[in-house]
Amino acid sequence: DTHRGGTNTIWGASGAAVAACAKGDAIFSGATPGIHYSPAGERRGKLARVGVKPLFPSDNIDRDAFYSARINPVVPSSDGTGIMIDDALALYQKESYLRFIWVNRIVNFIDQQFLAMATSLKHEPSGLTEYGLRDGMRRILDPLVTSGALVVPRVPDEDGDQPYNFVITQEEIDLWRVQWWVCPTGSARRIVGEPWLIR
Repeated sequence: DTHRGGTNTIWGASGAAVAACAKGDAIFSGATPGIHYSPAGERRGKLARVGVKPLFPSDNIDRDAFYSARINPVVPSSDGTGIMIDDALALYQKESYLRFIWVNRIVNFIDQQFLAMATSLKHEPSGLTEYGLRDGMRRILDPLVTSGALVVPRVPDEDGDQPYNFVITQEEIDLWRVQWWVCPTGSARRIVGEPWLIR
């Protein structure tokens, strides 16, 4: 980043990544923030910096190595007016959905909402607790379906056709367990073109 005085400074992109998440959060569906919007790409991942130059301009990005190391590359934007964050990988090495930032944001949001609901129901009698948990889970998960954060499973033969499911069990006189399964939305992280010629 070049300052007015002509000096150069090295900047990281972690603050820009937080700002990109906030841009997604600002896209509301009713009262539900857009936690499922990927914090990368032209719309949310563009960095508000001028005079930016790469430290190693002649190096080509090894996308596979970056993916394996869970590094989100910063690249020039397609319109040539700046740079942008070009991936949305979390620091999670397993090959599950949790390697994506937006999936973590969805499940963290559900966890926070669940804890608030559970706290409000503590020390209520069994009937109120069971009703409250069922109603509360629907109040947490239904808006996420409406906003598009939760979607119909991609393999309905194995996972059913509902964006979420939950089971409530009273395991002891004073212990309730709630288990839930959710199907998070995907992202156009990779787009493949396949041209064909007509005979």
